[in-house]
Amino acid sequence: MPAFTMRLCGLLLTLSVVLAYERDICDICEEDQTSVISKNHEIHINSSLPEIQCLIYNVNLLSCSWSTDSLADDAQYSASFQFCSATEDHPLNCTSESSQKLVECQGQVKIIDEMDEIDVAVNFNISINGYLYNICHFYNLANIEKLDAPQNITTVIKSTNLEIQWLPPRSCCIHKQQCLIYELKINNETVEDTLKGMLAYNKTNFEPTRCYTIQIRVKQSNACALTQHWSDWSKAVVVRQSRNIYHLNASVIASIAFVLPMILLAILLVCKFQRLFEKLFPSIPNPSKNVQMLLEKNEFNQVTPPKQIEGAEEGAEILEVIG
Repeated sequence: MPAFTMRLCGLLLTLSVVLAYERDICDICEEDQTSVISKNHEIHINSSLPEIQCLIYNVNLLSCSWSTDSLADDAQYSASFQFCSATEDHPLNCTSESSQKLVECQGQVKIIDEMDEIDVAVNFNISINGYLYNICHFYNLANIEKLDAPQNITTVIKSTNLEIQWLPPRSCCIHKQQCLIYELKINNETVEDTLKGMLAYNKTNFEPTRCYTIQIRVKQSNACALTQHWSDWSKAVVVRQSRNIYHLNASVIASIAFVLPMILLAILLVCKFQRLFEKLFPSIPNPSKNVQMLLEKNEFNQVTPPKQIEGAEEGAEILEVIG
């Protein structure tokens, strides 16, 4: 029983030492102990080691690169990373481009949503002439993430305004819209307005006869990340409203040019035809109303007795002329 207890205590002690050592890697990196050379148990700092830059691309791709100008051609490289909240080591795939004097190491970073920390320690091993260079860098993934360009850029034309809308980029670490700053470029001219946390922009004085080319890029704000990296510009979105309006105006003008003369010609022919009809078929004259009323009276057929004229002799005939 005492032997078993001693073995158990030894195992726990070994495990605690290993965990402490693994945790110390992140602590050492965080304290800027970034380069160590070991040969024959000698440890010292080498100032000629290259400057290494690491970035997160495409949400979960960790890419680290450095120049090999100051290093030997037969140098060997390897790299790995681990989360500071875990002990598992994740290797990176390193490739060397001799023509460009560049080494690049890449690997997928699988982030679990339940992770409270997104700090990683990246270890680089460079072997030159029997010397082993071990370089360690500490990173917060939010500080080294280069976001993708905004996606799904759409435009809506409202009278003399052009409303531009887009969706936020995918991110491994940034989930607050207020942490994102957008930059808008229209016809190679950058919009001066600050687009922090916005997903739309309204351009006034929109001219439908012009062609507009729209691009957007994004970065993190100072409040959410210590270093900011602009994303690449999005694919150009071209608003070709001017061409559609040009064809519409041309069709309307053509319709007016052909239809309006035909309408005027039809009206002119109708007027001319009415005059021609009156000449060919003149109207029959009707008696005036006075004559018609006179003919309708019965007094016209009655004989009016002659009036007696004073001074005329009796028996004398009087001729009355009715004119």
